[in-house]
Amino acid sequence: MESNVLLERARQAIAQGHGRAAADLLRMLETQQPHDPHVQELLAIHRLKAGDAAGSLNHLQLAVEFAHPDPAFLCGLARLAHALGNLELAQELFQRAVNIDDTHVDGWWLCAHVQAARGLWLQALASLRRAYELCRGDRKILEKLVDLELDHGLPDDGVQVVQQWAQLNPFQVDAQLKLGVVLGRLFRHDDAVVHYRQALKKLPDAPDLWMALGQSLEYVGDAQACVEAYRRALELRPGWALPIAGLLDLTRKVSSEGILAKAYEALADQGLSNADRAVLGYAVGKHEDALGHPAAAMSAWKMANAARQRQIGAFDTERLLGLLERTEAAFPDHAGTMNEEGCPPSGMVLIVGMPRSGTTLVEQIIHAHTQAHGAGELLDLTLLANRLDAGGKEWPEASHDLSVTQCALMAREYLRSARARADPEAIRIVDKAPLNFFFLGLAAKLFPDLRVIWCRRDPRDVALSIYAENFSLDAPFSTCWDGIAHYQSAESRLMALWKKVLRVPMLELSYEEMVAKPEEQARRLIDFIDLEWQEGCLRFHAGQSVVQTPSRWQVREAVHTRSVARWRSYQEDMEPFMSHARALGIL
Repeated sequence: MESNVLLERARQAIAQGHGRAAADLLRMLETQQPHDPHVQELLAIHRLKAGDAAGSLNHLQLAVEFAHPDPAFLCGLARLAHALGNLELAQELFQRAVNIDDTHVDGWWLCAHVQAARGLWLQALASLRRAYELCRGDRKILEKLVDLELDHGLPDDGVQVVQQWAQLNPFQVDAQLKLGVVLGRLFRHDDAVVHYRQALKKLPDAPDLWMALGQSLEYVGDAQACVEAYRRALELRPGWALPIAGLLDLTRKVSSEGILAKAYEALADQGLSNADRAVLGYAVGKHEDALGHPAAAMSAWKMANAARQRQIGAFDTERLLGLLERTEAAFPDHAGTMNEEGCPPSGMVLIVGMPRSGTTLVEQIIHAHTQAHGAGELLDLTLLANRLDAGGKEWPEASHDLSVTQCALMAREYLRSARARADPEAIRIVDKAPLNFFFLGLAAKLFPDLRVIWCRRDPRDVALSIYAENFSLDAPFSTCWDGIAHYQSAESRLMALWKKVLRVPMLELSYEEMVAKPEEQARRLIDFIDLEWQEGCLRFHAGQSVVQTPSRWQVREAVHTRSVARWRSYQEDMEPFMSHARALGIL
């Protein structure tokens, strides 16, 4: 009997569950053609169905050894490797398939799935982008690509595919929310407002869209419309924590009668999720603080931070210390800058420091200058650092493997995002993501003309402000006094390193001096970035449009000293922080 006939009969026997018949046919085939990859593939499938994973893997490895360069066959072997849990081999086989045929859509699609399963997000994103390029009409590819772009891509890269997904799904709330999210990340909050209003014409009873509209309206500074959106969201979903918290945050701008009572009523519900308890707790604390009730405020913040810890986990001190040690080892002595002659000027200015240390105030003073642009808190430097996984290394070590060409490519990507909303004539571009102090070694490699402004503030006021703030879910340090103290220590330790090893101009600014002597310090700031003084820099709060920061309402006010020494009202409750801070040498 011909081998092809035997192969087909064996394949059918396996598919129909006739194990004994399949075994007889495969034994005959293996005797006749032991080096036939198709025979070894069927043997591997048969062994897997029989529960013999080890035997299946042995036959799979032989099939791989004997395999001919057929992308479809290699993808079949890769699927089998995936079924056996051997993701590394599955990825290798999918990669071989697309190397042979770069237009093999299934190969790229499946390769992306395996890479994602292994946590190789950037490789998965690249594979999925190729699959999408080859087959733009495939909805499953587009849907997966949208999620990967949002989670792991630079915001500018994903906007077109997210727009396409939203257009294809005009009545799907999630699709409309995702487009709003990417517009927000691009600081296009005015466009996000327009988008949400259009989506609400089709989906007028979607509370999530009303809530998202309200959040975008906060960024553009329309408090009254924001309140109306939050109230509509709350009508559609009574007791919902997010709009209640949003309304509480706005009470100093517009009347929100009865909202505090609604918040306490919601907090009394024992079934309230940790996520909602945290959101409400932070907002109630701020409201009570504004009313001059420090005990009630601190009680709410303690509850909020305990709930957030249950939600995301506790702060990992050892992980932070490990990163500090690796960074110090990676930059032992003047190793942080490329300083390549002939590099085009970037005009990049990074404002760094602890969150709540005055970074927004400093950015807005610069942004008010006609030759400067404040780009907000960009994600790009963190995302670029996360790409440096060469050989499994993390960014401090991997930064030394960067070539001049790689640096130039990364710098162009970063600048494209930073300049997206800037006047073409702007000669200074500002990124005020505070925690960029972790990545100044990388930033100096990308931009030889970089300037750094380091914002300093009384550690106790910083700590209180962070403890009271509803930070993102990837900031567990903010939920405990220990974590906040360790982050402040890390800031001091890293800034001492960068001042030692980087050939980059740095300016230290004190928040207390900025609010006490605003013109003197603002002139010093503008002089540092080599611009001529303009009186408008002191009127930054007038005519504010989009502001993307937790301080978005405060920054629309003139400079004041109300937040100086605010910690004194909470001194007793802050003793755990004081103890950690003294031990770490930051007090």
